[in-house]
Amino acid sequence: MSNEAGHGVAPQKAQLVHQAATHAVQLGKYLFTRVWVVYTVPPLLVTTDQPVVAIHGPGGSRQHRAGLGTAGIVVVPLNPSRLLAMVHPGLAANWGLSAEPDHIHLDQLTSFETLEVAHELVAHTDRYVVEVPNRSLGSRLHVGPLPPPADFDEVARRPQGAGQVGLMRLSKRNRWATAAGVPPWPVPRWWS
Repeated sequence: MSNEAGHGVAPQKAQLVHQAATHAVQLGKYLFTRVWVVYTVPPLLVTTDQPVVAIHGPGGSRQHRAGLGTAGIVVVPLNPSRLLAMVHPGLAANWGLSAEPDHIHLDQLTSFETLEVAHELVAHTDRYVVEVPNRSLGSRLHVGPLPPPADFDEVARRPQGAGQVGLMRLSKRNRWATAAGVPPWPVPRWWS
């Protein structure tokens, strides 16, 4: 913001650092309780301006961004050949994995599975896709245009007095919300 004299008004750097640290601690509890798996993948991964992608999985909305607490898997590309997947403890238990302090599980993804993850990353970007030079994978993975920043959805309605009360949810949509066709959830073995 700026005032009439053209002078900017913004939080001080120390305040911004404090806010970032506070949010990091709050969000950390959702990530550090997950089972971490580092996947070796064919060098096909892309990254984006939104590199941390929370994926609902079956039963969740394909068009809304998942929350860190409820997502089945949260993925982060580490480099073109490595992917960090932070798996919800309930889902990891289905895989026979448990959260162990200071332990990271190792696994591999196939080329096709890697492309599915790359497609999901692109669907969650706001503006930029970054990849290895001279490759145009990001432009070949079709997703919809950027949806509106956020939408209100009615989640529930209940009677109250002479009328009704609606429970609303503010949610951020991903590019699947505006896509002509939406693929299945990435890496089917994650969900079975």
